[in-house]
Amino acid sequence: MRGDPLNGRRMDISVSLADVGRLRPALPMVKKTVGGGQAMYTALCPGALTDRGGINPAELYTIRPERESGARYVVKQHDIVFFLRWPFRLVYLDGDVWQRCHEMPTFLDDVPPLVAVGQMAVLTVDRSLAEPGYIAWYLRHPETMQRLKQVSKGATLQFIPMKEIRRLAVRLPHRHLQELIAAAWGAQQRAVRLAAERDSHLTQYIDAAGMKAVDKAQTDQEALRRMSKWYGHK
Repeated sequence: MRGDPLNGRRMDISVSLADVGRLRPALPMVKKTVGGGQAMYTALCPGALTDRGGINPAELYTIRPERESGARYVVKQHDIVFFLRWPFRLVYLDGDVWQRCHEMPTFLDDVPPLVAVGQMAVLTVDRSLAEPGYIAWYLRHPETMQRLKQVSKGATLQFIPMKEIRRLAVRLPHRHLQELIAAAWGAQQRAVRLAAERDSHLTQYIDAAGMKAVDKAQTDQEALRRMSKWYGHK
């Protein structure tokens, strides 16, 4: 690492993404690898990653990978999981998202370990080198995505080669600035998720209330029709 010759402090540097932690591909979505073992895991597939940086619980399901595969591909809190195809999607498993994963009613009180499957990559940031939230923000930044777009392959279904992900240049300012950016971005992400949940709850409420009103109106109409026939017969 470079240092400032005047005061000995570390200067801002640029490193490859592979240098900031452990970068690995997700578990291949092959029948044998996702169904050849006994232990149960929760599959975090590309479809479960939302455009807003969250996880859609309806897209989670359970798998039983081979023993060695299960232990190797488990993701943990503060990991960054992202899709290697376009449109680019990423989820940072910070405390908020991690807690929500374990509160999802899909698995009641027993939440199997989370395993990323499919054409995705998992980055475990070395927290002595960089702030995970900053790295997640940097990967989601429009400038970074434009750079990834330029190295993508494929005509119809574009994908980002793993080798390009590994050598992606990441700028690392001093740690305090990383923490400030990570905190601001994390707060914005939580606000976005809460707004999405509010909209979802409001939509569900309107749908349920509207259908209930329609059912009641139909029931009342049928009751009026029966009463009209009875009085007409009299």
